[in-house]
Amino acid sequence: MFPMLFLNAGALALAASAATTSPSVGKVWVVGPGGQFVDIQAAVDAAADGDALVVRPGTYSSFFVDDKALAIVGDDGGTAIVLGEVRVENLAAGKLLVLSRMTVDATVAGQYPLRTRNDAGAIRVQSCTFEGFDSNVGYQNGGGAAWNAFDDDVVFSGCTLNGGDGLSTQFLPSPTHGGGALFARSSNVALFACVLRGGNGGSNGEEGYDGGDGGHGLEIPDGTVHASGSSFVGGNGGHGGEEDGYPPYMGNYAGNGGDGGHGAFLGSVPPGTADPRFEWRASTLLGGALGFGGSGYWGPSGSNGAPGQTVAINNGTNVPLTGPARSFTGSVVRREGQFATLTFRGAPGDDVHLRIEYPPTWIGAGGHDLAHPALRDALHLGQIPASGVLTTTLPMPELGVGVESRVWILRSRFVDTQGVETPGNPFALLVLDQQF
Repeated sequence: MFPMLFLNAGALALAASAATTSPSVGKVWVVGPGGQFVDIQAAVDAAADGDALVVRPGTYSSFFVDDKALAIVGDDGGTAIVLGEVRVENLAAGKLLVLSRMTVDATVAGQYPLRTRNDAGAIRVQSCTFEGFDSNVGYQNGGGAAWNAFDDDVVFSGCTLNGGDGLSTQFLPSPTHGGGALFARSSNVALFACVLRGGNGGSNGEEGYDGGDGGHGLEIPDGTVHASGSSFVGGNGGHGGEEDGYPPYMGNYAGNGGDGGHGAFLGSVPPGTADPRFEWRASTLLGGALGFGGSGYWGPSGSNGAPGQTVAINNGTNVPLTGPARSFTGSVVRREGQFATLTFRGAPGDDVHLRIEYPPTWIGAGGHDLAHPALRDALHLGQIPASGVLTTTLPMPELGVGVESRVWILRSRFVDTQGVETPGNPFALLVLDQQF
C-alpha cells in the first residue's frame, strides 16, 4: 500500500486560485447515453474554444479537431472506445487541446489511432491507449499507433502506444512488416510514464518467403523527443518460411528471418543531414528479437534476421540523462465537491510541490526547463516515501455561478534532499459542475 495524504485547507487555497488562473472555462457537451450527442464528431462540430466534451463509456467513430481548444475526456464508469482515428490539426498558438482516458483502435490499414499535424498550440494526451491496425490483408504492413508532424508542444502522460502486427501467412502471400508505436517529425514531443511497443513482423510457414521486420518503438527523422520513466520496445522480426518444392527447378528457397525493430530509431534511410534529438531519463529501451530463417532441404536454410538495437542512429543525437524519473498521474475528470486522486513518483525524500500552470508551456529540453512554475504560491504536498510513490487527494471547489467547467493544468516540482529542483510533467484535470 502507498501512503495517502488527505489535503484540506492548503489544497482548497490552491483550488480557489484556479478560479482565476484556469486556462479554459467553457460549456459542457455530453456524448453518449443520455447526452446531447451520440457521437464525438457532432459534439466537436458544435463546440467552441474552451468547451469540454465528456464522453460516456461506449463505442464511437473517428473524429477530427481543426483548430479548436477543447478538453475531450472519457468519463468515469467504463471505457470510451474510438474505432478509427483521432486527428488534431492546425491548433493555433495559445490554444490547449486535452485528450484523456480514451482507447483508440485503428480499423483499416493506413489509419493512425492518433494523428496530429501543424499544431502551434499545446496538446496534452493522458491515460490513453492507441492500438495500431493488425494487418489482415496481403501486402499491407501493420499500422502505426501515433503520428506527430510539425507540432510545437505535445505531451503524453501515462499512455500506451502499440504498433500493429504484420500479416503472418502459411502459404501465400508474403508476410508484412510490423507498425511503429510513435513517429514524430519536426515536433517537440514529451512522454512521461508511457509504454511504446512496435508491432511484430509477420512470419511465413511453407512458401519460402522472408519474415517481416518488427516495428520501432519510436522513430524520429527530425525534431526533439524527451522521455522520462517510459519504455520503448521494438517489435520482433517474423520467421522465414521453409523451403517450398525442389529449388532451383521449382518452388522457393527457404526465406530469411525479419529484423527486430529498434527501441528507438533516429534519422532517416538513407542517412540525412537533420539532427533529431532523443533525450531520455530512467527509461527502458529494448530491441525486438530477430526472426529465424526458414529450414532448407534441397537448398540452404534461410539466414536469421538482425536483432533490433536499443537506440539505432542513422543521423541524430542520443542524450541519456541521469537521475530518477519524476512524474505524476491522477484523476482526469471530477465534479464539484469530489476529490481528485493524484499519484506522484520520484526519489525517496523528494519534497513535492504543486501549482496551477497558465498558460501551458513546453516542458523542457536538454535536462533543463525552458519554462516552469516557481515554488512560490505552490502547495507543498509532502515527501516521497521509501516506496517511491506518494498519493494525495485534492478537493474540488465550487466553480461559481454559471460556470460549467474548468480545465486545470497541474504542474509538479520535485526538490531532492540536496535542494535540486526538477519539474514533473504537466497534467490536465477537468472540473465539472455537479449537474453533469
